[in-house]
Amino acid sequence: MFQEGKGNSTVGNVHFFGAGLDTNPSQYNGLQAVSVSPSPGADVMDCVLYANHAGVAYERFGSAKNLRRATKAVERGLWRAGGEITGLCAVDASRTSATRSIARIWPYQDTDTAYDWYITATGGCTFGAANTAPAFDYQ
Repeated sequence: MFQEGKGNSTVGNVHFFGAGLDTNPSQYNGLQAVSVSPSPGADVMDCVLYANHAGVAYERFGSAKNLRRATKAVERGLWRAGGEITGLCAVDASRTSATRSIARIWPYQDTDTAYDWYITATGGCTFGAANTAPAFDYQ
């Protein structure tokens, strides 16, 4: 997803926000969402949950706040946990870095699961179009 600087961003009539609206998103645990409006309480169109699979605190979401947000996303039908709501149902963010980002697989069918996402070299990502970079090679 997209977040410009700190806080919220709007592109056209689509509003983007992160789990920590007053700061940049957490690198390893959180939720990024897209809503139809910057207004409080606006309908959310889509989201991605990400968590450090190597972590253990708060069901691997790192904080009680992130766990609550993940639970709400599942309850609202924005994300499918496939069972218990833990960080293991989220995209594994443990391999992200300043040069590796989470990207949506293209072309995609939105299953609202971690299977829709992969880790890629940050420089190859494009906003609003198919990602240009292949999956990051950890070898």
